[in-house]
Order: sequence, then structure tokens, then C-alpha cells
Amino acid sequence: MPVPGGAAKASQVLPAPPPQQRRLFQEEDGSGLRFYLRPGVDKANLAPLILREGGHICHVQEPRAILLARAAEVPAGTAGNFISISYVTDCVARKERLPMEHYRLHSEPPRFAVASGSKKVMGQKCAAEGSKAQSIFQIANEEFEDNEMSQDG
Repeated sequence: MPVPGGAAKASQVLPAPPPQQRRLFQEEDGSGLRFYLRPGVDKANLAPLILREGGHICHVQEPRAILLARAAEVPAGTAGNFISISYVTDCVARKERLPMEHYRLHSEPPRFAVASGSKKVMGQKCAAEGSKAQSIFQIANEEFEDNEMSQDG
């Protein structure tokens, strides 16, 4: 005798399981995006988000890995190679993979202050020179000579 509420009969068709939803940091083929972060607080905070969304954390910089950093941490000479760490948090918050180009970081040239008494800032003068860019030492020498001449005159 069948028991009410018992197990489904073999002849009944069970609904198909829902298709597995692709996670934010997974490619179409199921492989995860690879991210590299320098060891520290950001890595500790972002790693669980990345892993939960199907990504992988690299322990060393690997080819094709997405290099994540804060804007202030972008090494000189690596313009455009790093993506802001806010990319990960923004993607998770919006529940969609956002265009990475909007998060690309560009390193800025260093800015140097000049000794008091001079009204020019070397970084501004260097930028104003444009194609006649000078080394920091040339600019410093000119600033020194300008100060010497104004004191002698």
C-alpha cells in the first residue's frame, strides 16, 4: 500500500536542476579569472570575495593575471598594467562584471617641491617644458641659479 507523502514514483519526471549560474569572475568555459594582489590587508579583504565569485588568487605575478592595487601603490613605469582594487568590490556590489578599462590605473610622475623663496614648482616647470623636458637636476640647477641671481642683483 502506498503511503501518502511518500517517495516519488520512478515514473514521475523530476524537475531538472536549475542551470548552474556563472559566477562573476568565471569565464564562459568555467575557468576563473586570475588575480594578483600584494600581500597585505587588501589581499586579506578581497580574497574571499574573489574566491566566492569563482576567481583565483595568484601567489606570484603570472602572465595574464589581473594585477590589483590601490592608486597610490602603482609602481612607476607600469602605467596601465594595474587595475584598481575597487573593481572587485564594485563588481560584487552590482552583481555584474564591469568593464575593467574603467578601473585601469596610471602612475603619475613624481612631484617635487622647491626650496622656499622660489615661486616655481619643479613638477609644474617640467610639465610646462613639454617636448623640451629636462631632468630634475637641470631644473634644480636653473632654480638655484635663478635664486643666486636674484640675491646678487
